[in-house]
Amino acid sequence: MKKQFVAKLIVLGMVLAMLPVSAMAAQQRAVIKDENGIYTDTVTGDVWWFDEAGNQIYRPVYDTDYDYVGTVTPSAPATPAEPEAEPVPVETATNAAGQVVATATITVDASAATAEVPAAAIESLIAQLADANVDVVVLAAATEAPVTYPAASLVSLAAATGAGVTVGNSVATATVSAEAVAAVFANATSVQVAPAVNEDGTFTIALLVDGNAVDIEKIPGGLAVELTVSVTAEQVTGVYLVKADGTEAALEYTIVNGKLATTLTANGTIRIANA
Repeated sequence: MKKQFVAKLIVLGMVLAMLPVSAMAAQQRAVIKDENGIYTDTVTGDVWWFDEAGNQIYRPVYDTDYDYVGTVTPSAPATPAEPEAEPVPVETATNAAGQVVATATITVDASAATAEVPAAAIESLIAQLADANVDVVVLAAATEAPVTYPAASLVSLAAATGAGVTVGNSVATATVSAEAVAAVFANATSVQVAPAVNEDGTFTIALLVDGNAVDIEKIPGGLAVELTVSVTAEQVTGVYLVKADGTEAALEYTIVNGKLATTLTANGTIRIANA
């Protein structure tokens, strides 16, 4: 009896020895999912996971002889790079005074109470104009609302181009020389220009740095402004700066194609006397 039992064990051992290792391993194979949602085959070491769309991503790890060499935990998918912003359109022309003027097309939310020009738009202009020979860069926005600019960006633009900077809206603009930009806007956070037509028909051009009105008397050369008007030169008898104390000072001016240009040397409103 014992001999028969031993003989059967020997036969069983021989049968088991003849089975391929993979057949035995298949019975012991298990798939493990870790806390990161990564699945691992415990026999082959194959690794796979699923992306956000539910697609299976499969990564077996073998060497050049197709022998399993280890698992590699997949890294997080790379964040897609944001597309580069389109360059701000800019046109260059020479004005009647012989100055080379670069006029940028500044897009803002015209319905906003205050329009904001982003730093990226000015950085785009710096990249385009740093090596150009320009005298003035116009950054006026197509809105009647006050317009706010990042002060540091304006300082960088003036430094890179050596040009004066024109800021404002469709009501009026103000041009500040490169020297004045560096002196007045340095160390500031924001610059706001708020041109407006008052109920009595006068114009106000408020230039604010960090919310405080700039003393125009301290701007070297004054503040060159350009107003959008509906009168011709023949219809105007004079243009005056009305100061806070009510006194008036006559201003030299020109009117061409609906634009009245003059230079302010002090704060106040602008009154246009019609014939």
